Amino acid sequence: MISLPSEGGFQCNCYLLEENGECYVVDPGADREKIRSEVAKRKLMVKGILLTHGHLDHIGAIDCFKVPVYIHRKELPVLCDSYRKGFLAMGAEPPFKLPDIRFVALQGERELPLGRSKVLVVPTPGHSVGCVCFRYGKQLYTGDTLLKGTVGRWDYATGDLPRFKKTIKHMLEDFEPELEVYPGHGAATTIAAERESNTFYNEWKDTEQQNLTEDEA
Repeated sequence: MISLPSEGGFQCNCYLLEENGECYVVDPGADREKIRSEVAKRKLMVKGILLTHGHLDHIGAIDCFKVPVYIHRKELPVLCDSYRKGFLAMGAEPPFKLPDIRFVALQGERELPLGRSKVLVVPTPGHSVGCVCFRYGKQLYTGDTLLKGTVGRWDYATGDLPRFKKTIKHMLEDFEPELEVYPGHGAATTIAAERESNTFYNEWKDTEQQNLTEDEA
């Protein structure tokens, strides 16, 4: 794994998942030339771009390579709305044109090949309606769902606090403690550490346990 935190603006973490000369780019929010330079330096073939969700700070450089952009089917409208309204609100020209992007809609749990391994798509709604995490071996890329010591916001247009509570409880109670967590903002952590110290999980964990329903996948 190669971490490429953006150097300005939203300060979103971008990651390269690499194996046997192939890679996926996770959440390229900015710094497209930095991402391209790192990929070229390592002589990697980019298989696709993986989006944990469609908020503005995670999509600013999704045109860095002409490859498929994977996003949950329920999250694509969120991305389009962020594109239309977000750059306008910032008084900035959009850095790419949506018709130029080749989106691939994800649904449910799905495996994406990488080298001899697989990247597992894990639906995690709450921060946004179509949020997902990506699991690669003992690593979990969580976007704005699970952060070190905290969680993402749920007061955006498609945020949903009851679903978010179920998502966080599922992640921290069902995933193995040694799983490494790489969030969209801030430092890395582990499931074990978050079980002990995550403010929101420790507030929510005693509420009634419910499983994610099929319509959330």
